[in-house]
Amino acid sequence: MARLSRLSAFLIASALILLLSSASYLKRDSLNSYASALKYTYAPDYSINDQADARASEKESNVSLESLSLEERLKFISKHRSADILEPKGKQIAVLTATDGKGHNGGISNLLKMAEENRREYCEYHDYVYQFINISKYDLQGRQPVWAKLPAIQEVFDMHPQVEWVWWLDTDAIVMSPYRDLGSYLLNPDVLKKKVLLGERIKKTDIRTPADIDIDAISIVISQDHNGFNAGSILFKRNDFTMLFLDLWSDFKFISDAPGQEQDVFAHIYLTHSTFRDYIALVPQRAINSYFEGGPQMSWQKGDLAAHLAGCWVENKCNERWSSLWNKRERVLQ
Repeated sequence: MARLSRLSAFLIASALILLLSSASYLKRDSLNSYASALKYTYAPDYSINDQADARASEKESNVSLESLSLEERLKFISKHRSADILEPKGKQIAVLTATDGKGHNGGISNLLKMAEENRREYCEYHDYVYQFINISKYDLQGRQPVWAKLPAIQEVFDMHPQVEWVWWLDTDAIVMSPYRDLGSYLLNPDVLKKKVLLGERIKKTDIRTPADIDIDAISIVISQDHNGFNAGSILFKRNDFTMLFLDLWSDFKFISDAPGQEQDVFAHIYLTHSTFRDYIALVPQRAINSYFEGGPQMSWQKGDLAAHLAGCWVENKCNERWSSLWNKRERVLQ
């Protein structure tokens, strides 16, 4: 039996050597095709605002596998696979689309159809839960539709007991780098603690994020733009704090005093209740919520997870900007 096991291992290793040797020079496109077949990924890890890492990844993408030893080849492929090893993963994560099909972004042709196609592709690749909710069923008692995200997030947790994290993504946003799994890219505690912005000033205030944080306590992940918090891309962890926050977030007293709707209320809670800051992680905007334009800290660059067309309706450029980003998105190769 031991001899057979050694023989099997030898045959497998030999087959792998032949497979790797068959490609004399693999560039990014061919690596992506190969990655798809084996559920591997080649997607350079573009660190936020880290041009050195980006250049290193670009250089690595043109590596000649023939020049590597077997051990180096195995390390190369292992580094770039997307097997979603780190938790949370699979059905522990849900991506939520919730809309009534109206709103400022309603001028984008086939918006909902394309948004669902984009997110289903992403979720199928990573085995995430994809959930669509028609918010017209909620009685918002005269409030703006943006408030429907609160009961929608709660409903996803109720519908899917296995889900540990819910990613709310506005309908006018595109997953641009579908090979990025949320565990190894953001949500695993060891990863998240490297992305959290400590001591960062909240825009247009004198309040700063905590100088230190218990990463295991983090329940909400959000970013800010030039105006402050933007809830168009936000992630919630299933726990008592999230349920408390969702309940407090919908308090009618806060709502009546919030001209900026749910984002103003979110900011009010964060800025006036210091204890809550220990549970909310602020990450760089481009980590989860890149915009079409706005400078290097804000505008989408290749490798960013998602692009959001926030405010495109102001200049009546939603269709134009959506089409531009849609054509630049990466696809999961079948």
